[in-house]
Amino acid sequence: MPDRYEGVRSAAEIGAENLRKPLIAEAVQMAMDERSQRTEVTQELVIMGLLYETKPETDDGEKADTTPASRVSAWTTLARHLGMLTDNTNLGANSSLKEILAEISGERMGLPPPIPDE
Repeated sequence: MPDRYEGVRSAAEIGAENLRKPLIAEAVQMAMDERSQRTEVTQELVIMGLLYETKPETDDGEKADTTPASRVSAWTTLARHLGMLTDNTNLGANSSLKEILAEISGERMGLPPPIPDE
């Protein structure tokens, strides 16, 4: 029985293809720049706010108005922004057992091997 969706591309595929088109990419960037100017929210402002959240004390040494949970969340968001964390780990059927074990053990990320239990 033929698959009625065979050859049909997903919205994600079409969207990724469209963003590679210079005219569309330029229009999207212009819209984002306009929104940034209109709202006065820039990437730098967001990062500075996240950095503020990561600190347990203010610059004058007083206790900051942040919680441990908000600090962890801010650090996680900053790490994701810098590409230090990836959420899409693909351990599909095409992965070899060696690749899966390397991913789980942290080898791919350059982490040292785990310390064996004694």
